[in-house]
Amino acid sequence: FKSKLHFDDVLRNVAKKYGPVFTVWLGNAPHVFVTDIDMAREAFKKNDIAGRTESFFGSQLSNDTSKDIVFTDYGHTWEALRRVAHSAVQKYSTNDRLAYVATDCVDRTVKTILDKEGVGKPFSPINYIYLTFLNILATSTFGQSYDLEDKEFKDLKYVLSDYVREVGARFVLWEFSPILRLLDKKRVNKMSKLFKDTAELMKHKYISHQKDYSESIERDFCDALITAKNEALSEGKESAPYLTDGNLAMTIFDLFFAGTDTSQQTFQWLLILLSYYPEMQRKLRQEIETQIGDRMPTHEDRNRCHYLRQEIETQIGDRMPTHEDRNRCHYVMAFITETLRFRNIVPQGLPHRAIVRTTIGKHTIPEDMAVIVYQGYICRNDKDWEKANEFIPERFLDKQGEFITTRPKAYIPFGVGRRVCPGEKLAIADLFLVLVRFLQSTQDYDIVLDSHNVFKSALHWDDVFRNVAKQYGPVFTIWFGNTPQLIVTDIDLAREAFRKNDIAGRPVSYFGSQLSNDKYSDIIMTDYGHKWEALRRVAHSAIQKYSTNDRLIDVATDCVDRTIKTILDKEGVGTPFSPIQYIYLMFLNILATSTFGQSYDMEDKEFKQIKYIIKDFNKEAGNHFLLWEFSPILRLLDHKLVKKQRLLFREAVDMMRTKFSSHYKDYSESIERDFCDALITAKNESLREGKESAPYLKDENLAMTIFDIFFAGTDTSQQTFQ
Repeated sequence: FKSKLHFDDVLRNVAKKYGPVFTVWLGNAPHVFVTDIDMAREAFKKNDIAGRTESFFGSQLSNDTSKDIVFTDYGHTWEALRRVAHSAVQKYSTNDRLAYVATDCVDRTVKTILDKEGVGKPFSPINYIYLTFLNILATSTFGQSYDLEDKEFKDLKYVLSDYVREVGARFVLWEFSPILRLLDKKRVNKMSKLFKDTAELMKHKYISHQKDYSESIERDFCDALITAKNEALSEGKESAPYLTDGNLAMTIFDLFFAGTDTSQQTFQWLLILLSYYPEMQRKLRQEIETQIGDRMPTHEDRNRCHYLRQEIETQIGDRMPTHEDRNRCHYVMAFITETLRFRNIVPQGLPHRAIVRTTIGKHTIPEDMAVIVYQGYICRNDKDWEKANEFIPERFLDKQGEFITTRPKAYIPFGVGRRVCPGEKLAIADLFLVLVRFLQSTQDYDIVLDSHNVFKSALHWDDVFRNVAKQYGPVFTIWFGNTPQLIVTDIDLAREAFRKNDIAGRPVSYFGSQLSNDKYSDIIMTDYGHKWEALRRVAHSAIQKYSTNDRLIDVATDCVDRTIKTILDKEGVGTPFSPIQYIYLMFLNILATSTFGQSYDMEDKEFKQIKYIIKDFNKEAGNHFLLWEFSPILRLLDHKLVKKQRLLFREAVDMMRTKFSSHYKDYSESIERDFCDALITAKNESLREGKESAPYLKDENLAMTIFDIFFAGTDTSQQTFQ
């Protein structure tokens, strides 16, 4: 997990290497991962692995005060709550009222978008999508809806979504690191209070429903839970003691906690994909127009809208619709279903607990072991899916173009076994109703991606720039942070502009200030002026002279011969090895010998130090290293790493200054041994002849010229050689 790859790619690589069942330690807790659908279905169809592990977050929702469904361990309480919630969700997901609620919420959202954003201008739809799905859930649960400025909407969104993004990766690490929770005590306490306040809100909503509750009218999900509780009490069911107001209120919390963010993120993917594939968007609109027209979508339309339906079926699993319900919008259903397969929002699900000693395939699973079915892998692996990494809604259509009714066994976007998501049918119903109504409400518009957000692309940045140049021409502006940068991609324009001094300057930059400042100046980062011209002229002359010197041939030959010998001695012949370290040592030695007459071997401390400063620390810091240039806030957040980077640069500068100064001790005008000697000669000549460049050829500046050679030359040469 120190890899720069996405965690999904890491786990896929582990599965390929170690097989379909493997253990990963998360913090101090081992977790068994299952990535084979047959093993998963066999193991999870029993109650053996139906438990829930103890967890920090789980204790916020399921504790001595109240119990929820998501985090409560297997037992009578969980069974009672799940049975009641599942029944209510099943009933409401096919209720005609849901269709009216979804239609009203979408219509209001589209109107708000048009009023606030207009047409033809890029905007982020995230808040609007979130509002739509939160309103559908809130109206369905306790008969209330919000607008974007409502305090309660903002509070709910903050708890369920924004706070996690605010604290970042810490939110996950708190689960596995008590020490980090202690260090982040204020943030953790804030999170606990947010959860507690939201639980109280849900309890208040639920209890207030009892005041005007009527058995004859079931208005929403709260009413359905009250009915279930009353029936259990009046009939003396075994479940009655577990259906307390506190537990039922936490069941409502679960709906919001597990349902809102997952549904809105899935809908974001739906919008991205139908924007990315305009021909699919046209096909969806055409099917909806033909099969439904402008009228409000109903549950029965899911049978006819198979294209999106199938994708939901594949990604979500068991659904409410019957065969009669699937006869119209085949492509719509296939599109939704494929989205859930292709971009599963919770690919790892939640850990189960083995409540007894059991087996998965040939593997013995100890009691209390955490077990995770990695459903994201199963939904997108080559064993179970043809062209698994391609988005193909048609995979859920039969030869007649109708949405398939048999769910593929590896389609488990909502999990597998006893603890499969109880809200899957409601989620599918919501996605279908919202997507259809959204496309109806926007029939006069095309939904397109904002091409200006080029760096949100999954493409390599080189491909991104090429695409931008094709669309906008050979000169365009990109904003890096809050700084506009003009990009030129035409050779004639470039040569014409850059042959003059008009664009010979260097912008002020964070990294540049560490190489060129009041104490010393280098060539690369120094702005255009007399100092830069003097340093460049001296360096250019020395490099020109040395690049044709016979000594360079001897140095290069010796370095290559030594490197080859080291490779043969250490690696032998016929066995694969990484040549990167050897290539780096070879070019660093050529440069070090040419510059100050010194060479290294692999174990030399100075070699390791130079390599770490110039190359390895950059990799260690990752993307943050680049982002520090454009984000003072990120530099503040990463202050320890930033401090380390600045210290490393200073150490490198001091090293080069020492190398250069030590050359004065045995310097001779008659013998030019290396690049340091050439710079000393240039400085002496300038002083002796009273040249204009003399004031700028200070030892500090000349030492920075050497730093530039290492900084710009070593890594580029060795990468080119690779």
